[in-house]
Amino acid sequence: MPDTQAYIIIAIAIFIIAVLLIFIILKRKDSSSSKHYKSFSFDIDKLINALGNKENVKAVSSTISKVTFELEDYKKVEITTLKELGASGIVENNKGLNVIFGKNSPSIEEMIKEHLQK
Repeated sequence: MPDTQAYIIIAIAIFIIAVLLIFIILKRKDSSSSKHYKSFSFDIDKLINALGNKENVKAVSSTISKVTFELEDYKKVEITTLKELGASGIVENNKGLNVIFGKNSPSIEEMIKEHLQK
């Protein structure tokens, strides 16, 4: 019976260490991504204007390679300007306007959200 208690204590200790390691790894990812968005320049005002203006943007989300915009009026979008800003692809679907900006997409999303709150 004492051996069983020792195994339980060891299992709990391993579990706690694993949870702490996962937390540390995720925390490092968060801090490195926020540093990344500060390390490149992007004309956020030009992007907002290309989307039709601040009031036209209802919602913004992103994945690792694209930014999705939910807009009031999709006819106000200036596709040429989006491409000038570095968009490698633009797709309009029922979920919104997907603009492919590559690895900077999450940072661009953050910048837009900050700008829209002003």
